[in-house]
Amino acid sequence: MNPLISVIIPAYNAEKSLERCLDSVLAQDYEEIELLVVNDGSTDGTRDILTRYAKLPTVTCIEQENSGPGKSRCVGFQASRGDFISFVDADDYIAPNMLSSLYERLKAAEADVASCGWYRIVGDEIYPRMMPAINGASSGTGIEAVDWIILREKQFALWNKLFRRNLFQSIDFDEISSFRMGEDVLFLFSLFFRAEKVVLVDKALYFYVTDNPQSLTNAPSPNAPRERLRIFERVFQCCLAQPHEVWKHSLYDFYFDGLMYVLRICMKLRPSSKEEERELRLFLDETKKKILSFPLGHMTKEQRAKTRAHLNVFLIKAGLFEKAYALWDKTGPFFRRIIKKMI
Repeated sequence: MNPLISVIIPAYNAEKSLERCLDSVLAQDYEEIELLVVNDGSTDGTRDILTRYAKLPTVTCIEQENSGPGKSRCVGFQASRGDFISFVDADDYIAPNMLSSLYERLKAAEADVASCGWYRIVGDEIYPRMMPAINGASSGTGIEAVDWIILREKQFALWNKLFRRNLFQSIDFDEISSFRMGEDVLFLFSLFFRAEKVVLVDKALYFYVTDNPQSLTNAPSPNAPRERLRIFERVFQCCLAQPHEVWKHSLYDFYFDGLMYVLRICMKLRPSSKEEERELRLFLDETKKKILSFPLGHMTKEQRAKTRAHLNVFLIKAGLFEKAYALWDKTGPFFRRIIKKMI
C-alpha cells in the first residue's frame, strides 16, 4: 500500500470554483489520500458546499475565523496525518495523475520535494508553464532549489508540489500564520532549505486560474505592500545569516526585484481615506530610500538589465517614478516591447 498523502486546501469565498477543485482531488488515480479543507471565515456559500463534502470519509472540513491562507495551511497541516503533504488553492484544480506522478518521481529519486509544471488559465486561454531547471538539471539540492527557483526565477508557488512531512518539523508556524499575504514565499523557502533533494516532473499537471477578481493577488489590500516587503526582507536576512556561494549574487537580485515589486503594488492601490493616503506615501518614501541605498554592484549584470535597475533609480531620484509607471501602465503591449528594446 502506498503512503498517505494529505491534500490541504485553504478556502475563502470560493463557492464558484470550490466544487471543481474538490472533485479534481477526489478523482486522483492515487488512492491513499485525505483531503483537508480549511474554511477561512467565508461569507458566501462555501460552508454549504463543504457541509456536503464533509460526509465523505476522506474529507475533513475545518472552520476558522478569517485569518488568511497562511494560517489556513498551517491549521490544515496540524490536522493532517499524511506522510506526504500537498497544497491546492480553491480557485484551481489538478490533473487526475498529478499526485501519483509527483509521488513516483519523488520515490524513484529518494527526494524530499517533487514539483511539476502547470497551466496558467486566463479566461478561455491556457498557457503551459514548466518549472525552471535547477542549475540546468531536473534535480538538485534544496539549497540549489532556493537559488534557482526562488531567488532567480521568483517561483513561489506551494501548490504544484509534494513534500515529505518531516520537512515541516521545525517550521515556525506562528511566523507563517502572522502573514496574510505572500507567506508562500517564506513557507517554500523554509521547506526547500530543509530539503536534501528536490526533483522536477516535466509535465504540466496543475491548473492555475487567474481570473478571480476577488483573489488576494488581483485585489491587493492596503496592507499588501508592507506584508510583501516583510516577506522579502525576512528571506533576504535568512540568506545573509546562512550564506552559500550558490546564491552570492542572486540573493541581491531577489531583494531588489522585491523592492520594485512592492512599489508596483503601491501604484495599484487607491487609498480610501486621507489617513490611508498619508500612510501609503510614508511607506513609498521608505521603500524608495531602500532602493536608492541599494548596492547595485552586488547584483548580476543580467538582472540589472532585466529590472532596468539604473533607470528605476534615476526615475526615483528625479521624482518621476510615479508618472513613468502611470504612463507605462497605459501603454499597450506592442509599444511596451519597443520601449524594452530601447532601454
